[in-house]
Amino acid sequence: MPFPPGTPTVTLTGTIDSALAGVGYNGRVCLKPSAYLVDNANHVVYTGGGSVPILDGAWSATILPTNTPGILPAGWVWDISIEPIGGERVRFAAEVTGSGTVHVDDLTPIPSPGGGTGSGPRGPQGFPGPEGPEGPAGPAGGTVRTASVRITDGTITDLPSASSWTIAQTSAGTQLKCSIAAAAGDRIRVNGQFMHDGTRYMDWSLLTAAGALGIYAATGTTSAPGEGNPVFYPQSAYFKYASPEQFTVGAEHVDGTGKVTVALANQGTGPGKVYAHTLYPWRLRLENIGPEPA
Repeated sequence: MPFPPGTPTVTLTGTIDSALAGVGYNGRVCLKPSAYLVDNANHVVYTGGGSVPILDGAWSATILPTNTPGILPAGWVWDISIEPIGGERVRFAAEVTGSGTVHVDDLTPIPSPGGGTGSGPRGPQGFPGPEGPEGPAGPAGGTVRTASVRITDGTITDLPSASSWTIAQTSAGTQLKCSIAAAAGDRIRVNGQFMHDGTRYMDWSLLTAAGALGIYAATGTTSAPGEGNPVFYPQSAYFKYASPEQFTVGAEHVDGTGKVTVALANQGTGPGKVYAHTLYPWRLRLENIGPEPA
């Protein structure tokens, strides 16, 4: 399909011969604009280029001048690649302006006698090279260490009275806690599943290396919450939203075996049950998701 009527064109032509005996090459010349072109006047978008044959050294192509009025973007150039069969490929970018016939030798950069770069004026910026190979795989993602307990040795009775905050335990004396290997800076995610009722205040606590209550989840400090963690608030009339809690390990939490412990703490002297029974097991899963990424 020809250019729209009235579109300016130029005939770019050239002769590609061997320096030995002047034999004309066969091959092709590839021409491509440096960007897709928009001709609003003729409602045309030019999205690429193409190639023309070299026959016995001769070739020609009808192309748009780079200074055609109304064709955008401004400053575009032609990428010209001369590819003779058996000869050296020549590729360069050039502005092709004017009308009538333009000879490619008027546009071709002149190399220095030794094959290096000449000292003439700098031409337009060349085209991006082909996409490089895929880079090496990145480092493997962090692993998540887990630990879990299932406690079922208790009878369905009230917890021992606790006037001050203490670790909850079953009627058999088993403390409701779980340990996991960790180091300072690691983040420990807490996932508990169990039934409870009564009037006790409760919260998760990251214990000290000596096994004492340390950081409370509700306050994020060593200060106990006034009425426990809202998730465990002893009033069924209130709706509660629960999601896993998380602690950040300090050096003071790591025991001599390289582990940290999270326990269920409770406070109160009134009735209160935490079910850790064969029918209603008390379960706790800890996840060590490692330190916060840099």
